[in-house]
Amino acid sequence: MKPVIATFDDFFDEPLVAQKEILDGNFENFVSPWDGVTYPGINQNLPDWVKEYVIERLSAIVGGPIAPVAIFARVTSAATGAAPHRIHSDRLMAEFSAHIYISGFWPEGAGTTFWTHVSEGHVHDDHTDVATITRDMHDASQWERSIACQGAFNRVLIHDASFYHSAEPVGGWGDSPQNGRVVVTCFFNKGSK
Repeated sequence: MKPVIATFDDFFDEPLVAQKEILDGNFENFVSPWDGVTYPGINQNLPDWVKEYVIERLSAIVGGPIAPVAIFARVTSAATGAAPHRIHSDRLMAEFSAHIYISGFWPEGAGTTFWTHVSEGHVHDDHTDVATITRDMHDASQWERSIACQGAFNRVLIHDASFYHSAEPVGGWGDSPQNGRVVVTCFFNKGSK
């Protein structure tokens, strides 16, 4: 299953129920145990049934059991500001990333964009210089867009976690979980471990 970028619509069977329970949760600052960075607007206490559903549905999509590393929701809005890392990889977290677009409204161009580094010439971090990527993560002139996934309510995007990508638009929209850019993310490995 590597490399992969795939999208599927109609992820949740009851998307409005899932959306309400996710948006009603507590979104706060979260210090990541993987990189020590503080991420604003994180709801890490999703309802158990939502987490179980995500695991079951992703397992069905990838054709076998998955081992989730983390499942959470993140809002990007005027209240949270842009993500700490604009163009980044999720390789520190797991083999794969899944992003479920929860917001009811997704303007044209909003979603996830994948990038190739201009001087490094790579779309993933297997063979790139970490210092160069870190230096350039907020400088779009050092990157070329390779492909983009348009966000849509109840759509899931699954990709190799090492692929360079960014949340679009930078800074999201709105000023709260109810009217901002909200995505449920699951970092996972393939297999039951």
